[in-house]
Amino acid sequence: MKREKVKVIVVTYNSVDYIFACLKSLDRATENFDLHITFVDNASTDTTLAAIISGKGKANIEIISNSDNLGYAYGNNLAIEAMLSEEFQYAAVLILNPDVTLSFGIIDKLLLVLHLSEEVGAVSPNVIEPSQSPDRRVPINSLWGRPMKKRFMKHENIIEVDRLHGGCMLVKPDLFKKIGAFDDAYFLYWEEIDLCQRARKAGYKLLQCYDVVAAHEGDSKSGRYRSHRIYYMWRNQFYFAFKTFWMPLACLFLIRKILSNFKEAIGYLGMKRFDLIYAGVAGWKAGMLGEIGQSESFYAKPVRVECDENNSGQ
Repeated sequence: MKREKVKVIVVTYNSVDYIFACLKSLDRATENFDLHITFVDNASTDTTLAAIISGKGKANIEIISNSDNLGYAYGNNLAIEAMLSEEFQYAAVLILNPDVTLSFGIIDKLLLVLHLSEEVGAVSPNVIEPSQSPDRRVPINSLWGRPMKKRFMKHENIIEVDRLHGGCMLVKPDLFKKIGAFDDAYFLYWEEIDLCQRARKAGYKLLQCYDVVAAHEGDSKSGRYRSHRIYYMWRNQFYFAFKTFWMPLACLFLIRKILSNFKEAIGYLGMKRFDLIYAGVAGWKAGMLGEIGQSESFYAKPVRVECDENNSGQ
């Protein structure tokens, strides 16, 4: 019997520290489907490409090598558009960060959830940091801070959410056909939240599976403290708000987010990470001025920081 295919898309940028673990986890991620993996490399300056080639294993892998860092959304879009132009159909598309490792059979389990209903457009596993227990069950809040507790079809470990973890989400190809791919105006961060909001407006449900686990190295403590991350996170919330909500709601959303930013800044002050505060303020200014796409700001450049042991990718 001919096996169905799953497209896996991994966008890399100086991700050599994680590629081997990612590839190894893909080898055990499914027993029932053939994986067609596309790596889109955004002009890595390390040995990421060589690592991908040497670690191919048995998987069907193609590599798209960009001459410049065109951003996470753009990199994914290249592979999504190529996938949609192919003659045969995929059972699903897995959007995967290079610093995510998958548990045994995770794709098979997520596909069962994805096809519980025609309404379901995408699903994510319970994405944890390596130091956390796989049994971790942190309550999920909506974009507006309200707890999301609605079980899907009375499944105890599956809840409906308003956004998914962008580092690991399994998507129906028809969703991309209906609403398009990622908005590359974000360049980096918030693009998956934007996609999720458009999917929900189109009538799709998004599901979080607590009993299916993936580990995300880049979300570890050091990974959160990079100036380029803070810059784009704080900048892109402005574009997202005014694109997604009508004006009064957009303003309320931004007030909530800015108050949260102030709380973050107090934490950075206690850590004496003034670079992160400067990056956030620069991001605010750029966001209020309507900047989108790749920024030329000093704070938008991905660099290693003192507390960072790895260069996590984008």
